[in-house]
Amino acid sequence: MNKTNLNIEISKVALLEEDELDVLFRITELIANSVNADSGFIFLSKGKDKYKREAFWGTIDIPKEIERGKGCLGLSIAEEKPLILSSEELFEISNAKSCLIAPLRDKMGFRGIIGFVRGEISFSENELNNLVAISSEINLCLEIFRINRAIYEGVLFSTVQTLISVIEATDPYLRGHSWNVARYSVALASKMDFPRIQIEAIKYASLLHEVGRICIPHRIWRKESELSEEELNAVKTHAIIGEKIVEKAEFPFDVASIVRSHHENYNGAGYPDGLKGDKIPIGARVLSVTNAWDAMVSDRPYRSSMTVGEAILELKNGRGGQFDPKIVDVFLSIIEK
Repeated sequence: MNKTNLNIEISKVALLEEDELDVLFRITELIANSVNADSGFIFLSKGKDKYKREAFWGTIDIPKEIERGKGCLGLSIAEEKPLILSSEELFEISNAKSCLIAPLRDKMGFRGIIGFVRGEISFSENELNNLVAISSEINLCLEIFRINRAIYEGVLFSTVQTLISVIEATDPYLRGHSWNVARYSVALASKMDFPRIQIEAIKYASLLHEVGRICIPHRIWRKESELSEEELNAVKTHAIIGEKIVEKAEFPFDVASIVRSHHENYNGAGYPDGLKGDKIPIGARVLSVTNAWDAMVSDRPYRSSMTVGEAILELKNGRGGQFDPKIVDVFLSIIEK
């Protein structure tokens, strides 16, 4: 791939990828293939002279964290300039003959390095100059991605806030519920080491899981006595209605299926589709637990809130029935802490 085509491909990455880590990986992969490298990497600053490997591609392993001024890569970071390192200098990297390194900068200054390793053939000065030229394109790509993301999230979040306001207007008992559930869900998904994009999907599904309620008569939600069969059937439609509303928002990740399935039970006794076990989207299984928890510890028209101890017991009793047992266990480890 020539330099012009490579620059075009790097520019596309900012528009096509949805997560910054994916952007960094795709850039690393594109350039590594272009320069016939065995490995490629990007390290970015994490403060206090610490740098974390945010992207890696290839077969020659690279340390995951480095410190400025320590080790061959740490020393290259301290210099903040383009370098070619020989095999004698690459004492931390096994099977490496040559390494290209270029600094990455943004409007705030030095951010980190991008580098490429070969195991058999040395890099040339011409290849180093090309990488330096490409690094400015990388900086521009990352800036475009962050600007686009900020614009998108700003518009999207404003829309979500509006919908939540409409939801809460239908039922005063729901004030704060969506935000509470979202906080629980993000903490739980993070604890389970879900990918960032999956956590985002779960967050937005948690914020909007009640949106289908706006199409159900308000009197049903506010009824203090037991619901009739007809009213109960009407309530059960809110998950499907919510899915349809969320689909129109055109999220860049799957939020709609989580909203649809958040009332499915692990044993197959839930609604609207009677899904069972792993057939239920993992995000919906997370939301099932966090939604139930916040409902239990909050007042409702038909009952007062449970104590934390009572709610914990309910979750334990629901393991394998209403709830995914593994998710309950992880959630309780957060709550009980």
